[in-house]
Amino acid sequence: MKVVINEITVYFPFPTMYPEQHEYISEVLSLLKTQGHCLLEMPSGTGKTISLLSSIISYILHLKENFRTVQTECNTDITSSALNKRAKISKNKTDLSAVQNCYETEIYCEKNDFVTRNISNLDSSFSRAIPKIMYGSRTVGEIEKALEELKFLINYIENEYKIDMSDFLGVGLTSRNVLCVNENARKMPFSIEHACNRLTNAEDPKQGCKYFQNLEDLGSNFTSLNSIKLKKNCNEINCADKCQNYSVDDGEGKNIMGNSMSNEQTSFDLKANFCGYKPLNGVYTLADLVTLGKTKNICPYFLARKILASSDIIIFTYNYLIDPRIKSIVLKEIGLNSIVIFDEAHNIDNACIEAMSVDIKRSDLENANKEIKALELEIQKARAESIEILREEAEKIKTEKLHYVEGSVPYNSNLLDSYYEKLCNSKNMKTEQNNKNKKHIGFDVNDDVKNDSILSINNNEKNLEINENKNNDKTNFYNINDEKNAKKQEGLDFFNLNYEFAPGNIRNSIHFLSTLKRLTEYFKTKLKTTHLTTETTSSFCKSIKDLTLIDKKTLSFLSTRLSLLIRTLNLNGKIELSAIKKLCDFGSIAAQYQNGFSIIFEPFDSMAQTVFSPILRLYCMDASIALKSVFSYRSVIITSGTLSPMDFYCKILDFIPVKHKEIGIRLKRNCIGPLIVTKGNDQMMIKIGEESQLKNNMPSSISEKPKDNVQGKENVVSSSYSLRNDPSVIRNYGLLIIEFSKITPDGLVVFFPSYIFMEEIVSCWSELNIITEIKKNKLIFIETPDIKETEKALKLFKIACENGRGGVLFSVARGKVSEGVDFKNEHGRCVIVLGVPYQFTESIRLKKRLEYLNQNFGISSSEFLSFDAMRHAAQCLGRVLRDKNDYGLMIMADYRFEKGDRKKKLPKWILNCIEGGNTNLSIDMAVCIAKRFYREMAQPMF
Repeated sequence: MKVVINEITVYFPFPTMYPEQHEYISEVLSLLKTQGHCLLEMPSGTGKTISLLSSIISYILHLKENFRTVQTECNTDITSSALNKRAKISKNKTDLSAVQNCYETEIYCEKNDFVTRNISNLDSSFSRAIPKIMYGSRTVGEIEKALEELKFLINYIENEYKIDMSDFLGVGLTSRNVLCVNENARKMPFSIEHACNRLTNAEDPKQGCKYFQNLEDLGSNFTSLNSIKLKKNCNEINCADKCQNYSVDDGEGKNIMGNSMSNEQTSFDLKANFCGYKPLNGVYTLADLVTLGKTKNICPYFLARKILASSDIIIFTYNYLIDPRIKSIVLKEIGLNSIVIFDEAHNIDNACIEAMSVDIKRSDLENANKEIKALELEIQKARAESIEILREEAEKIKTEKLHYVEGSVPYNSNLLDSYYEKLCNSKNMKTEQNNKNKKHIGFDVNDDVKNDSILSINNNEKNLEINENKNNDKTNFYNINDEKNAKKQEGLDFFNLNYEFAPGNIRNSIHFLSTLKRLTEYFKTKLKTTHLTTETTSSFCKSIKDLTLIDKKTLSFLSTRLSLLIRTLNLNGKIELSAIKKLCDFGSIAAQYQNGFSIIFEPFDSMAQTVFSPILRLYCMDASIALKSVFSYRSVIITSGTLSPMDFYCKILDFIPVKHKEIGIRLKRNCIGPLIVTKGNDQMMIKIGEESQLKNNMPSSISEKPKDNVQGKENVVSSSYSLRNDPSVIRNYGLLIIEFSKITPDGLVVFFPSYIFMEEIVSCWSELNIITEIKKNKLIFIETPDIKETEKALKLFKIACENGRGGVLFSVARGKVSEGVDFKNEHGRCVIVLGVPYQFTESIRLKKRLEYLNQNFGISSSEFLSFDAMRHAAQCLGRVLRDKNDYGLMIMADYRFEKGDRKKKLPKWILNCIEGGNTNLSIDMAVCIAKRFYREMAQPMF
């Protein structure tokens, strides 16, 4: 259907639109027109993803249509001018053929003059005015789903409304693990990433990756990939025999029409800039990229990266925007005018913290020593074979300004190489050291330190000048405002970066390795202690300086220096350097930030407190650090089905939204039934002998009732630490599962607060024959920490549901099933959340974060813990409803769900569906309500 919302024509690929979808699209379009950031919550199962895609694609089409109108008007004006010249010529010329030739020449020259002087400027403005869409989601499955819906939408617009979408390109991007098609790489005893680096950087092309090499051979001309014949797609009149920018491809990449072009002007560049042609168009899902890679023998991963710059929308996982180690892959291809979308973003703060944190283990240090030795051998080899390589490296370090970007690891600092070359005349920055004896270059730069250049700003003239100490000559002047605007347009503010020269003690490659050795030994010493300790990054850097003489500035440049050494020696893929990179990242981030991070040493395994397994953590406590650069873009949309309460996200992400909206749900029938079960059945019905036998059958670690048992709560159900080991709680939870396994059709999903609690209670149920009773009704499947085992269990669970046998899936809140798996229709007719899924409050990392949030954002520990627990509970509950015709029960089995401070933190679309009599229920009462609910759902809809 096609509908006008907020003065924009919206293309929606279904005959009807839910009221929730209309409201959601209206909010998105309103934001896009005014710019800014927002939070939007939309209920599960109401078509959030397709609504979001429809709104942004319709907005892009709206902008492009406006541009085409302007372009047509400009072309009309130029054509009129040319026709007037033709009339003047006809008055003075009698030869009709001459008039025609002159006319054709005049109009051709006139229009080409317009193209070069005006249309090029207009195109440049247009490219900046049309925002690029950065769409991030949590998992590979979710981005593949978004790509499929985007592809469906684009095909619908093309086929239904005959709109030309040949200039639209959408692509998915994820890791090499998913996109790699080289079987040799998958067979290597390394990670896919390391195997890929080794093959793509092989000196002998025959031993390298043929898929990557084939892609490199294509250059920027991808026209032969689809074996299509290009059609003229410009406004020129009869210019095929004249236009330098027009050619027809024969399907094999050969130009069979039009004038020849130089190597510098490839058909890709010309068609993209002049004829509106993009080498690839449409939407390429991850599966499409893999298929294309196998069919055309090219690398899907690097193909996706190559076409990022020309893509209208890029769909990827969060890490490409928040992980400082890889985000330059995307950021260097987009401008500040881009629109960033975080879908399923209820857990975005934890994703940011995980991306910014670094852990060091003993195995990392052992591998680091091996990698340092391998680096030494490579340096000696380079010294023997080509000392000129290290000469150039020494000169580059001495004269180039290395930098670090706040919020990122300097390891990817080559991001700005091209910008720096534009800003500074590198030839004038060269020193006379190039003419000195080779034996002193690259290995002894002490004499060169005296000639270090200084970056200074001339505030009076507002020009940037680079002075050298030796002769104090002003080598270059540039207008700051012009450069600053240019960099903003290209997506990176050059003048918001911190520039410094590399410290002298790591310029020499041998000295740099010596620094790494000392740092490694320091980490080894830290990991030998047996006491849990925490310290600030400032204290950590001071300790390193006192013991190893490595100062804070040197630490901050470790990642950059390692990156330069890898490029100089061309080591990418030759040897494994992941451990050294981790050490350098640890030091660089710790040196950059005084606040928001904590150094935590944990000597024992968190899962087994008696096992000595030391870990040194650089733990990020502030999620906003990873998102600071993201919020500099035009608009950021954070959306999910569970974002309540929204003010918490504004605080912990440290931004001010221009709007935030919670969209409710409108149902034709009450197809979701939230129930709060707070107590078991009447305990007096249990015979004294049976209860005594129950206690005797309990394991010794559980049969003893905790001393801090809650007064008056003997009959409640709860996973709280004070009650979870109570025999009555364990029995009542088991009885709840037995009863609902009897009455629930098809699939029943049960969520536990943790793996430990699930293991303990399932073990008790097994001894009490509760598991046997459940298996009489449905098959049992269990989620484990192993991803492959979980995927297999999930697959078999769905098969059991589809075959009518039914299944019970035991899962864990915060696990894989709760975050990225949908239980549509028969796969999920009931979801039970056993207990409130609080985090482990004794975790030292959680304690440090709670302390930081309280001090810096005014968020108390109890507030954040309740907020975090309820958003994960809501996420579990939402798994059961995947569209508005679906139905299912949502059981919250814990008396704490009844309390107002927690209940109010549920999303409004769940709260509004809780009827007055569906709270504070016993198991029998919940079963009666459930039976009535399923009878109603069995009736046909009218």
